[in-house]
Amino acid sequence: MRLPFGLARRHFSGIAGIVKRKRGSGGLGFKNGTSVDVCEDARWLEQNWVERMDATVNLFDEARRKFHSQRYIFAAHRARGKRVLDCASGTGYGCRILKEEGNASAAIG
Repeated sequence: MRLPFGLARRHFSGIAGIVKRKRGSGGLGFKNGTSVDVCEDARWLEQNWVERMDATVNLFDEARRKFHSQRYIFAAHRARGKRVLDCASGTGYGCRILKEEGNASAAIG
């Protein structure tokens, strides 16, 4: 199965790219109007990269990102109309894939 990384980049606001442009400014706004401290999130992810994973951020090795993303893509094909619980969801990118790409009726994690 070919993994659509462009799809993931389109839906998730690439923390790494934003941090490179605005490092240190805090309270950055995303296109959807929400404001979060992206620099803090990126620092936390960098400090905990061994234990945490976000397949949408280029901080991690491509093979590792693909390994994690493929499981959500697999599950998304089976989630249509279902309520899905993502245990130990970490940063939440998987729930977003299940909800937006898999059309799950609810994705909680």
